[in-house]
Amino acid sequence: MHNIITHHSQAKTGGRVTFPDQNAPLRTDESFRNRVQVKHHNNNGVKSIIEDILVNVIEDVVLDYMHLICIGVRKKDLNEWVFGKLDKHRFSNDIKDKISAFLIGIGEYITQIFARKPRILLELPRWKATELRLDLLYICPVAYKSYLSSEKYNHMMLLHVAIKILVNNDMCQIYADYAESLLKLYVSMGAQLYGAKYVTFNVHCLIHLANDVRKHGSLDSFSAFPFENKLQKMKNLLRKSGRPLQQIVKRLEEIERARRDQVFASNSSRCDRKYTLENNHNLGPTLPQLSSGEQFKSLRFRNCTLTTGISENCVFLENGKDIFIVENILQHHEKIHLIGRRFLKKQDMYIYPLPSSVIDELLVSNLSQNLESVLLTSVKCKAFRIPVTIPHNGSYFVCPLVNHSLFE
Repeated sequence: MHNIITHHSQAKTGGRVTFPDQNAPLRTDESFRNRVQVKHHNNNGVKSIIEDILVNVIEDVVLDYMHLICIGVRKKDLNEWVFGKLDKHRFSNDIKDKISAFLIGIGEYITQIFARKPRILLELPRWKATELRLDLLYICPVAYKSYLSSEKYNHMMLLHVAIKILVNNDMCQIYADYAESLLKLYVSMGAQLYGAKYVTFNVHCLIHLANDVRKHGSLDSFSAFPFENKLQKMKNLLRKSGRPLQQIVKRLEEIERARRDQVFASNSSRCDRKYTLENNHNLGPTLPQLSSGEQFKSLRFRNCTLTTGISENCVFLENGKDIFIVENILQHHEKIHLIGRRFLKKQDMYIYPLPSSVIDELLVSNLSQNLESVLLTSVKCKAFRIPVTIPHNGSYFVCPLVNHSLFE
């Protein structure tokens, strides 16, 4: 059983091919190899080499969420709100300006993990997949809440929560069934809100996404994002226009050789530290009992960096609910201490399709006036933090950065 619909479930709606049936018979590896759906195969009878390579032709060809969801479904919804033909769906120019001002205003809070800062809505046609991923997974619960009807906001949150679960290495297998139910509801609600023409091939494929996760792991483990990122890195390796392939091969060999030498040097010195302290200073703040400690502005890990800057200084503590803002980093008696404050008020950012606190997405405020120290070992993960208004009023939306544990 898998993720591609049969030709019997197609329909023409508003000039588009749509796929309204959520219970159509699913293709199997056997039906594909036996050419049960004749129109989906070449007439000359020549077998594709893929059939010899893959164990299961259906289940081993996955749905890539970078194209399917980020560039596909999410951009489709945004286009309807920004450039749509119907007034009942399209934002007014005033609302577009307000949302755009918010997106630009939160730019300084966006962690360096993301290659791009948010852009204004009028530049939506030029948004890259990574910007759409940032919007869907982290920004949308805040940016559009005041401007969408409750029905459209709840519809959007179905997609947000489902993909947040399926992209998470720790949650995707446990809650795959729940995420699948949310995506099915998203598809059916979309047809009610935007019309039957909404259920295009991309939208329909959402109901099969959880099947791929059950077999292959989280969405990040088989998405096209790493390949997109690598292409940019390889392009930057070129030093001249001639013989690009040979240049890239040589540069990659040089990088791999340098990496092996670095690993050998690290093993030789028995360096087992998982972080590096950087940017030594003596500006504080600190606490009396730690005044003799050495102060730093940056703590670099393999996957991310923790600093005292506003885009990199928010963490979840080990209990999973306390949010801590780092104002200084100290090394004292071989232990790493984080000096800062915690938010005293925490509440749900949204309550549909579940209370946001269930997946550690919180609306926080009332930052403590009292400095305190916590050990680095008491940190659970790094957090994403943006203000809920621009200019900010002391309230922030906070959630974990997916798949970015400090100590991995």
